[in-house]
Amino acid sequence: MIEGLSLQVKVKGRPILKDVNFKIDDKVLVLGPNGSGKTTLLRVLSGLYKYEGSVKLNGVELRNISDFPSFSSNLPEVYHIAMKTEDLVSILSEIKECSEDIFSHMMNEAGVNPTGRNPSSLSLGERTVVFTALALCSKPEIIAIDEPFENLDKRRKGLMKRWLSEYGKEGFVVTHEMNVLKEFGSWKAFLMIEGRLYGPMVVGDFLRSKIVEGERDGSVVIEIAGKLYSLIVSNEGQEITDWNRLYDLV
Repeated sequence: MIEGLSLQVKVKGRPILKDVNFKIDDKVLVLGPNGSGKTTLLRVLSGLYKYEGSVKLNGVELRNISDFPSFSSNLPEVYHIAMKTEDLVSILSEIKECSEDIFSHMMNEAGVNPTGRNPSSLSLGERTVVFTALALCSKPEIIAIDEPFENLDKRRKGLMKRWLSEYGKEGFVVTHEMNVLKEFGSWKAFLMIEGRLYGPMVVGDFLRSKIVEGERDGSVVIEIAGKLYSLIVSNEGQEITDWNRLYDLV
């Protein structure tokens, strides 16, 4: 179980997360435009950012946890503990029971050979594959996965979807890519807009939704630039086809 209550984060004095609340016991997507606070949420869960309010993993306040090996993230800054990929796998096998066999199998599936290389020297797509595989090869209970489809071709996106379905019991998968959502139709998703978290709603319902101004009963209501908008399944309103156009639509 992952719970957040009145979670707030400031970076250099600027509010990034604003009164965020959630309670999940499954894997969910976090959707939204770039710069909305999605990665910041994962950094909080990974212990990289200080926060106000409360975040609990399995009932224990995050700031009171010194070691939680069943938690995994693919954030690159988590892996500044070794230079070469195989050294990272070896260290993770000691501290998190990461399976070297599983990692090797995942690399073979993805057609990536990181042996002898620092992940930072890989292509952008290869880095996405390697860091996500490092996060998942320990078969973690809780995951915090950031942009796992970024810079991947169609085949690797399909592979990534299977990995995310197979590994991890609960946690957040962050993406801003609209074109992968139909593969997650039965998942639940939160929307992150301007540092606030809304939802959850079923991804399939989100894909059928349109945005209209004002509050509508039974809908997910979001705030953008000080105005309220509702997501409704209707012929009325504007389709959300591109996060970067969201502000133009409203």
